[in-house]
Amino acid sequence: MGLHHPARRPGRHRRQRRRALHCHRNTTAWILNASTSVKQIAKPCSAWPGVAADVVSDVRSYYDGQVFGAAPTKGEVTKSERWDGTGYQVISSWEFDAYGRTTKSTDVQGGITTTAYTPATGNPTTVTTTNKLNWVTTSTLDTARGLATTEVGVNGERADVAYDPLGRVVKVWTPGRAVTDTPNTEYSYVYNNQTPTVVTSKSLRDNGTYAVSYDLYDGFLRLRQSQTPGVVGGRLLTDNFYDVRGANSKVNGVYYNEDPPSATLFGVQDNAVPSQTVTEYDDLGRTTETILKKYDVEQWRTKARYAGDNTFTTPPQGGVATAVIKDARGAIVERREYDAPSPSGTY
Repeated sequence: MGLHHPARRPGRHRRQRRRALHCHRNTTAWILNASTSVKQIAKPCSAWPGVAADVVSDVRSYYDGQVFGAAPTKGEVTKSERWDGTGYQVISSWEFDAYGRTTKSTDVQGGITTTAYTPATGNPTTVTTTNKLNWVTTSTLDTARGLATTEVGVNGERADVAYDPLGRVVKVWTPGRAVTDTPNTEYSYVYNNQTPTVVTSKSLRDNGTYAVSYDLYDGFLRLRQSQTPGVVGGRLLTDNFYDVRGANSKVNGVYYNEDPPSATLFGVQDNAVPSQTVTEYDDLGRTTETILKKYDVEQWRTKARYAGDNTFTTPPQGGVATAVIKDARGAIVERREYDAPSPSGTY
């Protein structure tokens, strides 16, 4: 018995492409996955390598200042080229220091950007970048962690950041505000065992007071609830719920409560939430149903079914049913749009 294939509308053709990835390995240095060439043609595998007119894209990489095709010694990409229809055009090139940090880059137009590290050896205290227009930016670093504590832009504007002993941001001063002033934003972190972990954010208002917001996290440090101040008082909240496998199974869009924001988890009934998205999954963790609800009343849903690596999607009423067909490597080889409201029949 032969397989039945739905009829296809006239003029619809299956699009086939062949993509090849080439790598040169240095087994001594254990550099095994450095790709030197990625080429794609608009032909099936049997037509490989095709002719110039078949090429969709062809990108080549050079490693460690060597000729094309030479096995990498450090794994640093020093030049990249693309096929332009008649030959290979240099897209970018790079130079690196002894630590593997980029010191110079050249774009496709020949524009040069340089980066200088001070001191040149050891942990740098400042990083100075000069772009192709000769505009200079400077970052002052915390040498213990390599985090920027001060950044000065091309017009001399300065921003400052303070960290706690764990390297977390605690204060930020944006340009125009000195570190002797109160910061534009402040953050504090409280880890709890029996209640949600809380990150508190304080944002400076025009009148000099702070707007205080709270992000509450569960025991796996997944965002559970956010609380921000309302425009005229009260608070705006959002929620995330997770199933036993950790998938995001329900999301409450923004809803209002008359109390001020707090570090305490707020519980809400589904029929009090104006916008809620519920997601259902199969045993492989793939989305099968996406349901939008308003005050716990379903408004519409999108369904997905799977046949191997192929995905068939049934949209809400008025949408277009689709299918995504993949080959054995997981690459998309065909996209279908169906005449019917479900992914069956002609397309």
